[in-house]
Amino acid sequence: MIRARIVLILLLVGGLPRVSWGASVEGVEKAIRAGVDHLYEIQQGNNWDYNWQDDHGNAGGRTALVAYALLAAGESPQNPKLKAAIDYLIPLKVEGVYATGIRCNVWFLLPQTPEIKQVFRDDAQFLQFAMKMKGPGRGLFDYMPNKEGGGAGRYDHSVSQYGVLGLWAAAQANIEIRGDVWRLMDTAWRAKQRPDGGWMYVSEEKDKPSTASMTAAGVASLFITQETVHAMEGLTGSGYSPDESLDRGLKWIG
Repeated sequence: MIRARIVLILLLVGGLPRVSWGASVEGVEKAIRAGVDHLYEIQQGNNWDYNWQDDHGNAGGRTALVAYALLAAGESPQNPKLKAAIDYLIPLKVEGVYATGIRCNVWFLLPQTPEIKQVFRDDAQFLQFAMKMKGPGRGLFDYMPNKEGGGAGRYDHSVSQYGVLGLWAAAQANIEIRGDVWRLMDTAWRAKQRPDGGWMYVSEEKDKPSTASMTAAGVASLFITQETVHAMEGLTGSGYSPDESLDRGLKWIG
C-alpha cells in the first residue's frame, strides 16, 4: 500500500517543470502551512461547497476534497473548522462516484468510531454497486450508477480513478471488498491502455491522444489493483515479476 502512495506522489512531482533548485524541508512545510491557512480562510460556514454546481450527484465533493487535503497535511480532525466540515459530510446524502470516492479517503484518515465505520461501509458498498458489470466500461465507473446498479452505458477514466481510490481506502480500513471487483478493475485498466502505453479520457475516442493526467490515473490505478490481484505472484521465489502494462505506462510518463 505504501508503494502506491509513493507512486501517486512521484506522478505529481514528475508533472512539474524541471528547476535548478531544490526545496528544503522547511520550505515544503511552509508551503503546506500556507495552503492549509488559505483553505481555512475561504471556508464558508461549515463547508467549502459554495458556488458548487451539484451536477452528477456530487454534493459535498468539494468539501470532501478539502477535508482530505487538510487531514493529509496533518490537521487534527478536532480542529473546530475541520470538525464542522466532517460533521457536515457524515449525514450528507451523496449519489455520485466522484464525491463518494474522495469521501472514503476522508473516513480512512479519521478515528474509526462506530459512526465513521458505518458511513465508510455504506460508501464502499455504494462504489461496488456503482461499478460497471457489463458493456465497454465493465470494471469502470460513470458519474452516477445505473438505477439497477452495474449496468452498461458511459464511463470515463477520470471518474473511474476515484472509484479505485475510494475502494482502496476502504480495503486499507479492513472493509470487505468483493474479490471480483478488484479483478474487473485490473482487467479494465489494462484493456483500455493504448498502444503507446498511455490512457485517454475515454478509450473509444480513437482520434484523441493519450494524456498525462489519464495516464497518471491509469498507472496509479494499476499499482493499486495489482497489489490485490497479483500480490501472491511475487511470493514464488522468483523475485520481481515484470508488469508490462505498468512498465509501458511509466515509460510513457517518462
